[in-house]
Amino acid sequence: MDKEKASKDFISSLKISFKTASVYNTEHPALKSSVENLKNKIDILFKYLSPIKISFTSHSLLLGKISWEKEKMYVELAKLLHLRKIKSIEIISGITLEELMSLISKIHLPSKDILQQGGIRNILKHEKVSHIEVEEFDYYQLLKGEGEEIKDIWVYLLSDALEKEDSQKLMDVTDSFEKVIYKFAPEDIIENKDLHENFSSLFSHLKIHDEKKFRECAKSLAKSLIMKKTISPELKLDKLSTLISDLKEEDMASVLTEEIIKDDKFDSLNFSIFSKLANKEKHKKIALSLKKTIKENVSLHSNQKLLEKIGEIFSGTSTPLISEIYRKTLASLLKDITSEKKFTFDHVLVQKNFRFVLLNLLEKETDKIQSVPLLEKIFNEKDTIINEKDFEYLKIFFEVLKQKKEQLSSEPIFSKIISFITDYIEDSILEGEVSLYFEYFIEELVKSNSDVNIYLKKIFTENKITIYILQSFFKFFPEYLFYFNINLEQKTSDIRFLEKMIECLKMIDSLKSFVVLKNIFLLGSHSTKTKVLKAMQKISEFDEKFLFPILKKKDHILKGEVLVILIKNENIRKIAFEKMFFIRSPFGIKNRILIEHIKIVEDKEIMVANDYLLPLSKRKFFWNRKLREEAMKVLRKWNDRKS
Repeated sequence: MDKEKASKDFISSLKISFKTASVYNTEHPALKSSVENLKNKIDILFKYLSPIKISFTSHSLLLGKISWEKEKMYVELAKLLHLRKIKSIEIISGITLEELMSLISKIHLPSKDILQQGGIRNILKHEKVSHIEVEEFDYYQLLKGEGEEIKDIWVYLLSDALEKEDSQKLMDVTDSFEKVIYKFAPEDIIENKDLHENFSSLFSHLKIHDEKKFRECAKSLAKSLIMKKTISPELKLDKLSTLISDLKEEDMASVLTEEIIKDDKFDSLNFSIFSKLANKEKHKKIALSLKKTIKENVSLHSNQKLLEKIGEIFSGTSTPLISEIYRKTLASLLKDITSEKKFTFDHVLVQKNFRFVLLNLLEKETDKIQSVPLLEKIFNEKDTIINEKDFEYLKIFFEVLKQKKEQLSSEPIFSKIISFITDYIEDSILEGEVSLYFEYFIEELVKSNSDVNIYLKKIFTENKITIYILQSFFKFFPEYLFYFNINLEQKTSDIRFLEKMIECLKMIDSLKSFVVLKNIFLLGSHSTKTKVLKAMQKISEFDEKFLFPILKKKDHILKGEVLVILIKNENIRKIAFEKMFFIRSPFGIKNRILIEHIKIVEDKEIMVANDYLLPLSKRKFFWNRKLREEAMKVLRKWNDRKS
């Protein structure tokens, strides 16, 4: 065998081991066998190359002096290690199977876990791996790049800088704030206690040391939130509004103006989110500041379309009291702006008011003969409703139609209008439009006017995934869930598609969501499985027959996420705790597992496990000393928190 053959065999075996580790845990025979084979290939390569150093770029790898690229095997391996922020791996003579297993298994930890533990190099050092040297990319340099993983890197670096109280590193992290903040979902910051505290600490630091930077970051946070129309109405924004509460009124007015100008799709829904973020007492001053901004920006005065859009936003009824404050304040600009193209809201308001007048007349009309012409007049407004995407009006109109159903359902115009509303709402959803009003229509509409294949094509061919497309599919085509999952199987290699699907499914609280997530779990990598279980935690429905077997496996990360789901039900919680802590351990032979389970409930802050840790903290005999210490440490920590 020559050096080139030994090198190719080593690279091939390395790739197979990594692939096997993405499917099986460290105790599985298949993974053990692949690592043993890799060890043999390493021993053979040592005859030609010692130490063995393999370096990675995003599309190639370097072994010795030879660059390996183009072929699929080399590209995939290079991409895997590059995504894990690994620059090179050096294997030193004397490496053991245990050390090799540590490397292969740890590579497939979720990127968040790798970052939280200080990177692969630090993890291997902690496990006392002395015959493998890992060189990692500079995380601060990586912040200059693009990609979804930047968010995880940024969170880790922020935590690290705050923990070390390193002002310079904190400023380096802050420089990337505007780029990164748009990658966060509002619930990321609200529901993750540590992340919210870190945001709060960062903003507190900036307020003291760099007021200008604080204002920039707080404004970027506000803008990122206003853009997200998928924010659930139930989501409490208090924690986020507190973070930006020190922004001045002119800053908030600037945020609002900039978003209205740059975002063509900015509407009353975006404004509704803004109104929840801003302090109620500040709205009057914000409105005055907004008026001043518009008045002083002469270039806006000639933009009639933009001015009409502003008037339409503030004449909406989604936040009537606050809308009135802005509408009244801005209406005075009619006197202040004297240019040829006068600032006026008349066109939009008159048309909108006309529609509502028709609707009010229809609602109060008891005579069937008089009601039909009113229906026809409203139907004639359909083009304007579509152009303005006035889903709010359609919702109110639909409510009136429900009240009039018995009286008017026999009229052709009635069914024509119902069909129009169904078609328009469904077409909007299938095009990926987002509006909180869609939830109402999905609930109210009885059937779809579209074909199931249109939905499947939109989702799996055009990659259009929103919570509303999925909700509609589940509502109108439940009998086609089997075909949905067949299409899903063909997308298992598309990580971004799966992640987007998972993010949407976790916002749909239904058994169908759980079933689809279960299928993604069975098809996905370890990282995907972790994300699936986190998503399942948001859904009230669950299947203990599916979850309990995961709890029995040796993967502590997946066990922790499963436990968070199971404890939602008091009876099932009891069974789960018994399986985890009622483990016979004569002479301490199972203590390692018990300690691992203690660490799981500690990490997940599952304080309801208190009664199950108490007996462990009192186990006698010297071989239980470490078990007692771990249990007592967590119990003390929880007791201190309660007091």
